[in-house]
Amino acid sequence: MDITVTQQFITDLQSLRENVPLEKEFFAFLYDYFIDAGMSMLLSTPHDYCLIYFDLPEAIDDIQPSNVSWLVEKEEKFLSLTMFANGNQIQTYHTFHIAKNPVNAFFLRSLKDSGTITIHFFTLIYGNMYKLKSIAFHLPEVIINQLE
Repeated sequence: MDITVTQQFITDLQSLRENVPLEKEFFAFLYDYFIDAGMSMLLSTPHDYCLIYFDLPEAIDDIQPSNVSWLVEKEEKFLSLTMFANGNQIQTYHTFHIAKNPVNAFFLRSLKDSGTITIHFFTLIYGNMYKLKSIAFHLPEVIINQLE
């Protein structure tokens, strides 16, 4: 995808209403990409980003800002940010691997500058994909200080 198409796709994803099935033809890219629970995707442009996490509805329901902790791991070409959610029913963890490249520069700078990360949570129910919720997580200062 070129930047213009990516930006339009990000805008469309961010504006989706919760608990409404995604139109299969327009969002075929997502239907094809997310083939299993516990997957993620970062779409990024020089001025915006959309981080998607795809999992079972039960796992997503238990993810709240109050029960999430974070871990940062840095490599030369990647930054790994792991989310640990200690839910009432399900304990979930997922590592978001972010390439350190010009396309993701806005996302990485946004994490450091704002101290927040917005994740859009999606699931598949009876063949239809849904956006269940979006959460802006405030990262702890110790995590922000580890970001480059």
